[in-house]
Amino acid sequence: MIKEITDYSVVNKMFFDDEELFDRISDDYTSTYKWNPAAYQFLGWFDGDVCKAVLQIHHENEIVLIVHINIPKKYRGQDSFRMGNGLLKHLEKNCDKKFVKINAKIPVCYPDVIKFAHKNGFCVEGIDRKSYVKNKRYFDRAIMGKVIR
Repeated sequence: MIKEITDYSVVNKMFFDDEELFDRISDDYTSTYKWNPAAYQFLGWFDGDVCKAVLQIHHENEIVLIVHINIPKKYRGQDSFRMGNGLLKHLEKNCDKKFVKINAKIPVCYPDVIKFAHKNGFCVEGIDRKSYVKNKRYFDRAIMGKVIR
């Protein structure tokens, strides 16, 4: 079941209880102390009371949304595509009609995430050069987009 998450403790639990997930979504300068969930909207994929995936959403501008799909390692696998695709389809169907596009910026050091975005209909539209730092190394980010209307 997909539902909006307004209780930030659900998101915080997912991000902070799974060290691998927080490590993947943070750069060298992000800490748990700087994390501000109020800056985002969240949709969750729930199995009963268990949140297995989170779609993090914020505005790039008045017609484009930026998304981040977060799936803890223990829930990745055969259901990853179904959960991620389901969350994206839900957003596309239910977001304000003024939004015509969804973007994601994915560090190139995560080729599995880029592949996942391709499978979900995103296309590489450009490169955001030297825009992510991890373990004192700089990485480009693939700018990926999906036109939804």
